[in-house]
Amino acid sequence: MQLFIEHPPYVIAEVGACHNGEFERAIDLLDIAAVSGCRGVKFQLYDADRLSARRHAPHARDIYRRYQLPLSWLPALKAQAKDAHMDLILSVYDHEDLQNALPYADWLKISSFESADTGLLEAASLCGKNLVVSAGMSVLEDMGRLWHFRANSPCRVAILHCVSAYPAPLHDLNLSVIPHEDLDGFSDHSGQRLTGAVAVAYGAKILEVHIRDTHTPEDNPDYPHALGPSDLGAYVKAAVSAQVMGGHGRKEIMPSEQANVRYRVQG
Repeated sequence: MQLFIEHPPYVIAEVGACHNGEFERAIDLLDIAAVSGCRGVKFQLYDADRLSARRHAPHARDIYRRYQLPLSWLPALKAQAKDAHMDLILSVYDHEDLQNALPYADWLKISSFESADTGLLEAASLCGKNLVVSAGMSVLEDMGRLWHFRANSPCRVAILHCVSAYPAPLHDLNLSVIPHEDLDGFSDHSGQRLTGAVAVAYGAKILEVHIRDTHTPEDNPDYPHALGPSDLGAYVKAAVSAQVMGGHGRKEIMPSEQANVRYRVQG
């Protein structure tokens, strides 16, 4: 497919629960993402009662409620992202979330847990926004549906490889699936700052990585797989370097070699 980004890798900083219910922390995390070189910042937009019901997870209602993003934050987050020259990306989990997101989101995101909800995917595709879908917990049949959706969607769709474990162990990352199954990027829960570079080496053009600040409490549910400011900066630099190292894929004499060509022995 012709991906809808220029100059990959495009790194998305996923704030997730690490705003910790504090508006100023959400703004600070957005700024950390910008300084680190991320080109998009993502927040999760959901209603705790609806989300816990649709996922059949009543035990999670209180934790969802603790980290639910207030709708009142959205205008300021949108303005701050624009000032930082970043896209604001919002994860949506049902049709009401989708409507709440539309005035503010530059891109929309569908999580792995909702990636088989064809009604939500189709509704999101009609909104005129770039759409990113994670494909965690998926098998070949699921991928077939997502490939068909991407090929026939009225909007531009990117499918990200994902391992829906928090944190995701390195032996389960299976990054070689990115080129084998024509995936556009990787939603990273490894908590490791080199993983993005490896994913880029396998062909990822979009990376999504969780972030936290230096004061995020260790009992925050996203703490184990989120990167702090220094690790985030290193993550982005390594991913960009991996893209540069990949080159154009043709074997030829490179500019840096030219001065030594005259010394090459011919047999």
